[in-house]
Amino acid sequence: MTASTPPVGVAVTATHVVTLVHFVTPINAVWIYEPLSSSDTVPLERLRNAISRLLDYYPHLTGRMHIDPNTGVRTMTRIGSGIHLLEAKCDASLQSFARGSSKCDKQFSVFDLPNAGNALLAPWDLSLGGRQQDPVFTIQRTEFTCSSVAIGIGLSLVVVGAGGFLGLYQDLTAIYRAMTIDPAIEELVELA
Repeated sequence: MTASTPPVGVAVTATHVVTLVHFVTPINAVWIYEPLSSSDTVPLERLRNAISRLLDYYPHLTGRMHIDPNTGVRTMTRIGSGIHLLEAKCDASLQSFARGSSKCDKQFSVFDLPNAGNALLAPWDLSLGGRQQDPVFTIQRTEFTCSSVAIGIGLSLVVVGAGGFLGLYQDLTAIYRAMTIDPAIEELVELA
């Protein structure tokens, strides 16, 4: 998946604060969606289209991190190389991971989810080579047997902080909702 028209020769330099963070550190979050009807919960094709549109706003997320071996300066290069979007299936229902005895009293802890929630995230290579070769932005859609869906997002902390990460997710959901209203939406969605 790539942005529609990536800028040529663009290099974005990481900020001073982020240089204190280890280059492999990702920000990860998992959002769980339960079906409201018999329709497909977060259909993969609509999610793919929303991500593609999101990358029109954030083309640097399609690049690769480069770390200068002499200075340690981190830059985003190879804009337009793409992100990782993975699809996974869980052979259990979401409710099987819930705490509480009744459907109304269910509570979830990330530690009760498969592999403490890590199985709901796309793989993240922590090596220096992996961080320079792999995307800085990953999304995994995991469907449970009950049709509930987990959306796991990983993003390099070198690229964005926690507030920016949540803003990115809010932008993705705004685009997704706009596409739900009109799947053929072509114009850019106004984001906060």
